[in-house]
Amino acid sequence: MRIAEDENKRVLGENGKLYLREKLQTTRIFGSEFTGGYLQATFKGKQQGIHRHVYENFTGLIPKGFDVHHLNYCRTDNRLENLEPRTHCDNCAERQIQKNNTSSVIGVCFHTKSGKWRANNQSTHLNGGKRKHIGYFNTKEDAGLARDLYVINNHLEYYPLNFPSCRLKPPSSQ
Repeated sequence: MRIAEDENKRVLGENGKLYLREKLQTTRIFGSEFTGGYLQATFKGKQQGIHRHVYENFTGLIPKGFDVHHLNYCRTDNRLENLEPRTHCDNCAERQIQKNNTSSVIGVCFHTKSGKWRANNQSTHLNGGKRKHIGYFNTKEDAGLARDLYVINNHLEYYPLNFPSCRLKPPSSQ
């Protein structure tokens, strides 16, 4: 396992754990959890997520305009193989279904005035970051499928689908 040591004699392992080196060369795990569920510590006088510190120490600087994404969605799993840079838009797009979602379908809500299910999508890549109304549908499944087709047709690869089987791969050339 590769390790890196910072200016405060803390040892960072590529397993994503930050240790504080004590006088007798013993270590203890270091870092505290803050409001988003991420582990953080102070680096060069600035609070920073440990995942960002791990990525920068073992792969180099994070490209400008990029976030560090946890591939398994576990915000405390800071192993190097679980981290990858993503644009902020793509990182946000791949969020799991929101806790306050009452339809249990991504991008779908019930529109009381019309008595139908409304499909929409929000993307910073399209429509200037504003919510895009896709249409009204009799069932939430139809609305979810319409939202999935919108995501596919607009090549929003990182956006999660309600029905992943509808993301068809193009035929391979022989």
